[in-house]
Parts: sequence; structure tokens; C-alpha cells
Amino acid sequence: MGNPVVIFGLSGSGKSFLSQMLAEEMGFIWLRSDVIRKRLAGMEPQQSARAPFGKGIYGEEMTRRVYEEMIEMAKRHVREGKR
Repeated sequence: MGNPVVIFGLSGSGKSFLSQMLAEEMGFIWLRSDVIRKRLAGMEPQQSARAPFGKGIYGEEMTRRVYEEMIEMAKRHVREGKR
């Protein structure tokens, strides 16, 4: 059982590329905040949110919910021995 790896950075900095490569090469589970955010908002992952930073689904309350959900998902995966 390993420790979670957290990738963060500015928009367009290569987070998704790096995360996808790690997931594929190392067998890690990839928790994507954009997918989780849209799921919590009742949207499909490929749907456009069309909201500026800090507004709509990118607002403070939704961001808090997304991070809480990601933490719970990561804890569950660690407990289950997943990477």
C-alpha cells in the first residue's frame, strides 16, 4: 500500500498529461478533479461547464466539495490497498 501522489499546477501546465502517464505506467488510480466536479454538478465529463474561474461549478463551495470528495475517494482506495 502506497501513499497518494498529488499533482497540481496552473491551467495548461501538463498536470493531466503527467497524471495519465503515471496512471498508465505505474498502475495508479487517477482521480480527476474536473470529472469529479462535473459529476457532483450532475454533468457528463465531456460537457462544457462554461463558467469563469471562481463562478458556477468553479466557485468556492463546489471546490470545497470536490476536494472533500477526492480526499474520501483517496482514503477509500488506500484502505483497499489500491495504488
